Amino acid sequence: MQFEGREFALMITRRELLETSIAQLQTLGAFLSDQLSETAAGSAGLETRACEEILCAVSRLIQTHQSPRLAPWRPQQREAQ
Repeated sequence: MQFEGREFALMITRRELLETSIAQLQTLGAFLSDQLSETAAGSAGLETRACEEILCAVSRLIQTHQSPRLAPWRPQQREAQ
């Protein structure tokens, strides 16, 4: 971002980035859900199927990444076998 010939780097914390991303995913999920509920019942077009798959993927992303709001986020580690 530039202001009067100077450059400013606007950085947010990783937690803010995570929270903002989750909020945007929730907005997208709500939009998709609303639009799909208004689609004619039984409409099985390729576009409808793609939107339903995107909604499922967005919902899974929210579920798997929302809990870090309560505790510091750490990548999942594989158990040593």
